[in-house]
Amino acid sequence: MQFKEYNNKVDFLIPPSYRDLLWEKHPAIILDNIVEQLDLTRLYNTYKNNTSKWWASAYHPKMLLKIIIYAYMNWVFSSRKIDYKTKEDIAFMFLTWNQQPDFRTINSFRKDRLIVIEDIFVQIVWIAMNMWIVKFGVFSIDGTKIYANASKNKNIEEDKLREKINTLLEEAEEIDKYEDEIYWEDKLDAIPEELADPEVRKQRIKEEIERLRKSEEDLKKKQKEQEKERYGNGDKAKKITKMNLTDKDSRLMQMKRKDYGQWYNCQIVTEKQIIVWTNISNNPADQRELIPTIKRINRLYKQKPKIILADKWYPSEENFEYLEKEGIKAIIPIQKPQIDLEEYEYNKEKDEYKHKSTGIVYKYKQWSMCWKKRWRPKKWEEVRCKKKIYVAEINWKKKYLEINLNWKRYEKKQIENFKNEKVKSFYKKRSNEVEAPFWNIKFNIWFERFLLRWKNKIKIEWNLICLAHNFKKLIKFSTI
Repeated sequence: MQFKEYNNKVDFLIPPSYRDLLWEKHPAIILDNIVEQLDLTRLYNTYKNNTSKWWASAYHPKMLLKIIIYAYMNWVFSSRKIDYKTKEDIAFMFLTWNQQPDFRTINSFRKDRLIVIEDIFVQIVWIAMNMWIVKFGVFSIDGTKIYANASKNKNIEEDKLREKINTLLEEAEEIDKYEDEIYWEDKLDAIPEELADPEVRKQRIKEEIERLRKSEEDLKKKQKEQEKERYGNGDKAKKITKMNLTDKDSRLMQMKRKDYGQWYNCQIVTEKQIIVWTNISNNPADQRELIPTIKRINRLYKQKPKIILADKWYPSEENFEYLEKEGIKAIIPIQKPQIDLEEYEYNKEKDEYKHKSTGIVYKYKQWSMCWKKRWRPKKWEEVRCKKKIYVAEINWKKKYLEINLNWKRYEKKQIENFKNEKVKSFYKKRSNEVEAPFWNIKFNIWFERFLLRWKNKIKIEWNLICLAHNFKKLIKFSTI
């Protein structure tokens, strides 16, 4: 039997290029070609312009960006594993050109330098638009919940947390008094002269505590203003009484499997399975994410989609009003209507509703209920309240009928849409458009838990994983 010559102890006389060891349409080569076309000025600006000869030069951010995206494309998320890959994987060696940044450098770049990941993400979408994949025609929006890097057992109520902090401060103060009595004379030179006097030190501590309290109040005030700007006047958001000590931005949510854990609500907008926009929220409800998402897309791309597809968790009067104002057609299913107006006969002169089968008459009440669940006079209701309350008395008991004609108009329009077979078949494509990226992220790339913590870092990581998905799609289209 004749075999091909084999001797792995012989070195190359002239080392070949790493590119020669990969085939022409290898994902690493296509990724390299795409990243080379990007404008990374904003990424370079995150570095200080240091010309001193005493400082070591930094690894090129273009190289670090390539290996992190390629790692996420191949379900490698740990900075230590990426470090290991740069030493044993030919594709990684090609992207780094045999440079070997350690895991600390990789992790610091990911969490500190990639604050401009949104700019890179938008450029990739523009490339998809130039390839005629994304046409800003039909957008699909959906959200999924992904585990945060925090334990649900680390949740504590804010009041109890303050009590615990106060207890620790009191204990520390008692220890400080005891040590002052024993060691004060020996430690006099260890602190600044202005703090040597205990009374001055206590006053300084009180001033610092007051300053921190004011900054906390200013932060809460700013957050309320942002909520008003986003959701309208009044605090519609549910007040959160618990805080996670590991990741304070994550929330304890219930999943479809009825289990509880620390989660983030991850939103995406897709077209042709290309993710056009991403967002991170700690609000379990999807309704509030639609309007900010469309506004942000319009601001970044200077374009709006023609049609938006969403599931039954997105309909609300505010969402339909905004989409109608922007000229965007909405195809969003409505959950089962609570009130069917066809069962009632309306008397316009008396402003009352009569149930056709039971004959019960509901009369309009002068005082109406607003969205804050408070009774307000009619004049105030005409400006703010969107529901009109009709009351009927039956055997000394009152029954209420809430009517919102504007909402019923949107509701009727969507019900008629889904009676059309063409619209129903068109809407079925949504599951393939927006659910497929989630499936790819969770079951092909195996991304089910965040590694970073805090919302601003989580946004970077979620953009990275969505960017990896987009690159895999672009590579697929490039190889066809």
